[in-house]
Amino acid sequence: MKRIACGDTLNIISCKYSSGKAVTIIYSDLTEAINLTYESWDGFWDIKSGNPSGSIVLNQYGLDAYDQMLWMLSLAYLLDIDGADFRKLVEVTDRDRVKDYLFEFIISAKTKNRPPIAEESYQQFFGVPNACEKLRQAIGESEKIKAEKLVKEFITKEWYKTTKANTTLILVIGVLKRRQL
Repeated sequence: MKRIACGDTLNIISCKYSSGKAVTIIYSDLTEAINLTYESWDGFWDIKSGNPSGSIVLNQYGLDAYDQMLWMLSLAYLLDIDGADFRKLVEVTDRDRVKDYLFEFIISAKTKNRPPIAEESYQQFFGVPNACEKLRQAIGESEKIKAEKLVKEFITKEWYKTTKANTTLILVIGVLKRRQL
């Protein structure tokens, strides 16, 4: 039930965020979603592969879980959510052993002593991480003008044509702007 409540709360947050509701209202809803995530994600999003059927658990999320976690991390950073609540999201990704450059970019912006990851944990992509390739390139770019160009390319060539309604990627761009551009 908590997993369903978490998804419902994230949908409500998306509606409130998109309609311009007060940050304080969104903040309390996000805190609730973080707590529900922390309490309900253990093993829920595991992707199983291999033979015998499902004998290998992949350290990655499918698109739905990926989108939800990216959305929560981004919004938690932009709303400057309390450190203890933010660490709950980090703990969830760590428990799931998911290593992702966009996640880590946002996490390291708020968690200063986190060691960088050497590589992502994707074994089978399921559209992740290709969905945000230009953003991934932008966060690794040291030259501001090149990073801005990559974000612009992402917005005009990828995001706008395929995912206009996806507020998650708008939030990630907000994090990029605040941190680097």
